[in-house]
Amino acid sequence: MINQCDLNLDEKYRPKTIKEIAGQPHLQTQLENMVQTGKIPHLLFHGQPGVGKTSTAVALANDLFGKLWQYNLHIYNASDDRGINFIRTKIRNLVSIVPVGVPYQIIFLDEADELTRDAQTALREIMQKHTDTSKFILSCNCPENIILPIKDRCIALTFNPIAQDVIVERLKTVCASERIGYDEGVLETIAEASGGSLRKAIQSIELYRNKNNYIPKEAFQKFAAPFDDRTVKLLLEDVFAGDISGSEERLHSLYRDGYRAINIFNGIIRVIESDPGIEKAIKQDLIDQTGLYEWRISQGSNELLQMRCYLNSLGRAARKDTG
Repeated sequence: MINQCDLNLDEKYRPKTIKEIAGQPHLQTQLENMVQTGKIPHLLFHGQPGVGKTSTAVALANDLFGKLWQYNLHIYNASDDRGINFIRTKIRNLVSIVPVGVPYQIIFLDEADELTRDAQTALREIMQKHTDTSKFILSCNCPENIILPIKDRCIALTFNPIAQDVIVERLKTVCASERIGYDEGVLETIAEASGGSLRKAIQSIELYRNKNNYIPKEAFQKFAAPFDDRTVKLLLEDVFAGDISGSEERLHSLYRDGYRAINIFNGIIRVIESDPGIEKAIKQDLIDQTGLYEWRISQGSNELLQMRCYLNSLGRAARKDTG
């Protein structure tokens, strides 16, 4: 058995039951009803990373199977094995195994949207044939990459980004339990920088607490302050000039510095709105593009990929201004 002291904080404080899941109240009633009946359909979880998809699968198995949950929940990352051979070997062999002391087992495929189309077709056939003894939970960031025959066999559940106030309350609980001290405003800064990811927020506590088990405000100074306008202007100059490689390198640099999409969006909007050289109609188009891509990311699309598409869309919109 794993010693709790040896676990990372995000693993140590993973919810053990559906009631403990944070920030997804719209899903809890549906999942609790499934637990009460003891029956679940195939499920499709979609939402951005860090909002509780894998944790929910574990909590659901725990509520359904009790002490036998670890024998009857099988977790795979589909992005590691994307092809049809993975489905025809590992998954097909797995569904032939008799569940341990319960009517059915749960097979959780994380990042199922990374499976090839042939692999998904083979998976659909297995899901249909073994539905009584194997329930599949597919987790994805981009549900549009899941083939329709699989979608039709699943109940889709949308995981929203975790609200900042919910993240702050959970961080307070973790810090109190771990006896971690922190400067005033630090937890709020962590929550804002997390982009709705509770996992990222808890990992930040572990990353930035010092040897005295304390998180000083200076550790998050760059998150507390807005972007330097010069950084954003250089990024936009590359975008508007059509320098794709230059703009993507600046984007990756911002990510390496710890900034996320929400930070970048806010910085770009501020610069666009204050630039008198951009015509009003073009300015509105740029702001509309920002809103569109912010929404896409909030719905669970791959953040970095969407940010790259966003920069390209800004460039196209800006070039309309020059004819």
